[in-house]
Amino acid sequence: MTAEAENLLTVGDDLAVTVRLLQSLLPAPHTFFYYDLTPACVWSSSGAEDFELDFELAGLPSDQLSASGPDTLSRTLPSGRRALLLFLRGISDEREGVLVSLCAGDAAAATLCSESHPDILAPAARMLGECLRLRQQARDERGRANEAEQELKFAYRIDEKIHGTSRSH
Repeated sequence: MTAEAENLLTVGDDLAVTVRLLQSLLPAPHTFFYYDLTPACVWSSSGAEDFELDFELAGLPSDQLSASGPDTLSRTLPSGRRALLLFLRGISDEREGVLVSLCAGDAAAATLCSESHPDILAPAARMLGECLRLRQQARDERGRANEAEQELKFAYRIDEKIHGTSRSH
């Protein structure tokens, strides 16, 4: 499994756990999505992509996707559904992706979404961003440890060739 595929699986696991918590806290039913910054859908709580949401995110101005853009954006899709976009920050405080909460288009759900939605989801976005940062740091450390192990094995092989015998290391 590639590191990128492993990263997407672990991000999906983190999101699935967090989304179950968020769904229990939010007053109306929501579907959650995670997009990378291309923007492409990486994960969905429903298991399916939403092409209307894909189109909306693809149309975002580049300044809103940049690191200096706002951390949350609210959008009303043409179908009337409300989407809250929370930008997750990863390593070096750079944006890693977007957690999107999509709320049904009826008036009652839209009112509930607009009132409490950002206050409830902003801490979760910070937590997920921190989780992404920690996972990246762990991957970086594993990479450095593997490099050091390879160098050590190389040094042992050279030592064995010089001395003609393998020593206990």
